[in-house]
Amino acid sequence: MGATEEVRSVVPTLEKALENAELEAIRTKTCNLDQVLVLSATDCHHPTVAAAWRDTLQVSGEADILFPSRRVASLVVENSVDPQAVGHALVLASCGGFINCVRRLRDIMSANHSHGMLVPLFNAYAFLKACENGHQDVVRELLRPKTSASTAIMGYIIVTRWKEKDSSSYPFVKQTPNIPNKEWVTKLISSKNMLPAAAPILRAGGWDLKGMPGVPEELHDCIRASYSLFLLWRAGVVAATSCHVEVFKVLLRQRALENTMLADSFHDTSVPKKSFDHDGRRIISERARMDTLMYQLVEELSTKNYNDGILYALWAHIQRGGRDSPRPEVSRPRCVAQAANGVWEMQLEVPQLMMPVEHALQEEEPLRRYKQLTQLFSQRAKVNIQLTSTIESLPNCLQVVVGIKHVRFKVENARFDNECMGHFPSMITLSVTPMTNEGTGVTMTHSSSNIIVKIGKMERIQLGSNAGDGANRGLSGGIGAAASVGVTSTMKNKPWRFEQLPLKDERGGSFVWTLQSMKGVLFDRSNPMRMAERNSKWRFGRRMPSNPLDELPFTSEGGVIFTSAEFDDTMMWRFPKHMEGCKMRWSIEGQIHSTFTTTRYFETRMATFCGDIEEPLKPLEVKDKNGIPKNKIGEKGEKPPKADKGEEKPPKNDKQDKGDHKSKQDKDNSKESSPETLPTINPTLYTTDAEYLEFLEFKRFREGMRNKTVNAKWTDELGKSKEIVGFVVPELDQFGNQDAIEI
Repeated sequence: MGATEEVRSVVPTLEKALENAELEAIRTKTCNLDQVLVLSATDCHHPTVAAAWRDTLQVSGEADILFPSRRVASLVVENSVDPQAVGHALVLASCGGFINCVRRLRDIMSANHSHGMLVPLFNAYAFLKACENGHQDVVRELLRPKTSASTAIMGYIIVTRWKEKDSSSYPFVKQTPNIPNKEWVTKLISSKNMLPAAAPILRAGGWDLKGMPGVPEELHDCIRASYSLFLLWRAGVVAATSCHVEVFKVLLRQRALENTMLADSFHDTSVPKKSFDHDGRRIISERARMDTLMYQLVEELSTKNYNDGILYALWAHIQRGGRDSPRPEVSRPRCVAQAANGVWEMQLEVPQLMMPVEHALQEEEPLRRYKQLTQLFSQRAKVNIQLTSTIESLPNCLQVVVGIKHVRFKVENARFDNECMGHFPSMITLSVTPMTNEGTGVTMTHSSSNIIVKIGKMERIQLGSNAGDGANRGLSGGIGAAASVGVTSTMKNKPWRFEQLPLKDERGGSFVWTLQSMKGVLFDRSNPMRMAERNSKWRFGRRMPSNPLDELPFTSEGGVIFTSAEFDDTMMWRFPKHMEGCKMRWSIEGQIHSTFTTTRYFETRMATFCGDIEEPLKPLEVKDKNGIPKNKIGEKGEKPPKADKGEEKPPKNDKQDKGDHKSKQDKDNSKESSPETLPTINPTLYTTDAEYLEFLEFKRFREGMRNKTVNAKWTDELGKSKEIVGFVVPELDQFGNQDAIEI
């Protein structure tokens, strides 16, 4: 028993062998599938797998029109590789998204087993698994025409051989978990009845699909086009169930290509013009009706399951008439991160319907929700974030400070009226994390206080007169008075609650803005209809059909702008000194939540963005007007050179060293030239103790004289009515002050 378990642990599974072969193919550009085929030859005989390919023996004798005596049993084994082993490996490779293995397995099947019906069987099953798991490269490869693996013959296999109601049968495709209603399932099954009768036929190049005997030759292209269209739409339902938008776009492009090829066959001038009888027109009409029905089924399924990305891709495809978009990047989210000169910028642009639904009214009928979503088709959310980073070199470390420059969010093509409802932001989260284990954790500057309450005392006195009525109280009125004293409180708040929160690992931090009422009640984006603030002036719950921009704290476009003038808090990190000059990678992540509410419906969508910024840890040099770095001025105690006596004096804005001192004669000359200007004296650098005491005595004398002058002026102003005798006003004294001295 122990030896058996040891052998099982050594031998890899088929999925693991495919993964190893894919990695080896990427590294060496050569795909070796020897071990894969050996394992697949064993796994394909499992009862659930064998039931799929053994049943094909019953199909060939009835369906082969040109060779009714031929049996698939004679075509199953060729050389030393069984087609069922290659096909089963192809299905698992498509499920895992191993594109190199898929290409190699398809080449093996086309080269060795092109005359077997197992080729279209396993190609069709692999196509379904690739759509279910969202591997668009594999889907493109399987749509590429191969021998015995055209889209028409694969569509025929899906119609006749796939047990879609039983998810436990091969190839184990999951059923739709949340169907709109029972009628939807009935319509999906009835779509097969719109297909014309057909059967596979073996030609020189492999298997193909053709109409039943007696059908005109010109109708065979229409029959094949009908089965190809059914394959694409049925695989589209599988992709829409899991909301694989890119795979669904590939299927829509193939649908447009099939329609173009069919239309070109009608207008081909190299062959006689095709004339359709009643049966031909019926086949074309049924194909168009099936196309419309499958379109509606995908819409209902995506609306019910909130797969709005599928709806956006479908509407865009129909609006362009099936043609490819001239700008494919417009229909998918776009996020750009860049850094330059200490400014970090993130730009996000995403269609509103491509944002996943975070919360919505679950009881809403799909039809009513569909009407609401049609208003959002042309709306696009745009986010622009700029952060500032300042690097400072300290004696023992490097300090990096990150702050907010601005955060802008708006929804283009949004209108806030009864005809078109737009989204408004309800929560914005922005986090910054250094991609290194060195240095300290994040240091934040914002506290958790968001509401300011002021309490004061209020006094009120009321006086009034009561006029008489002339009969009871006379003509004269009475006078009354009332007084009251109370306590008042004032609450100051903002419509956006701002917080700084650390991340789980304490390495990074985040800025968070949350919409709230003026009473501090946070906006409940999960269900605004049940908020306690239903009677507030903002009318979050059950909002009346009015313009919310008149009441909510948004711009005229319905967006919001946060700037450093209001939100000046920062986050700080410190790193070792040896990292100076090294490149540092920063991770910037965030989430944007937008909501709209009406009287009957609400929803909140969320977009997640992320990007990496790389900048060196190098302090920026700040230079003065002359181009000299300020951080180099005054290093090592150096002083600016003194100007020679013959040179001109520096301008006023150039500060001179405090240690410069003049001779006594120069001081006297300066006093005579400018008596109102006192020289600047610095007694602490170049004076002795005796000189310093003399300076203090001189300073007290000067202040006394100034006080005497002020008192004299006040006396003069107060005694203007009295005549002053015995005083003379001399000229300016030695300090430049006008003083009155008694004689």
